[in-house]
Amino acid sequence: MTELPSAGGRGAAALTPMRAVRQKCLDCCCGSATEVRLCPAQDCPLWRFRDGHNPARAGIGRKHSAAEKARSRGLSEREEANCAEK
Repeated sequence: MTELPSAGGRGAAALTPMRAVRQKCLDCCCGSATEVRLCPAQDCPLWRFRDGHNPARAGIGRKHSAAEKARSRGLSEREEANCAEK
């Protein structure tokens, strides 16, 4: 079994519940992120959370500016504005 990082460790990121689920899924799938994504064990209580995100929180959180959205799409702000107008 893989050793999980402690929440109080120096320099280590805090082990949040979602990170703990992700680590457990990676451990179950021998460290393969691809296998975690393709996991067929839909009856597992952690299955919905296997990618490290809570699906119940979709759309909740920090609002992204138009510039951030454009950068994530690989567009300039002008191209993003043109897309929004159409």
